[in-house]
Amino acid sequence: MKFRIGNWIISIERASDKVAPAALAKKQRARDAVIQAVRELEKEGARITAYAVAKRAGVSPHTAKKYLTRRG
Repeated sequence: MKFRIGNWIISIERASDKVAPAALAKKQRARDAVIQAVRELEKEGARITAYAVAKRAGVSPHTAKKYLTRRG
């Protein structure tokens, strides 16, 4: 599933049934942190990059890139 926040598209991947519940919870927290970071940066008028989102969300840039796709 994908949805938009400003000029960004956030993608949510479906986890398989074989993934441990703890791993799913960790992915959920990371995704929620990325979404919140994008909203905060957008509200501040700051430039939204994977690195800025990662720093704000407290995740790695690789994790931020997994959930961000530039629209356009």
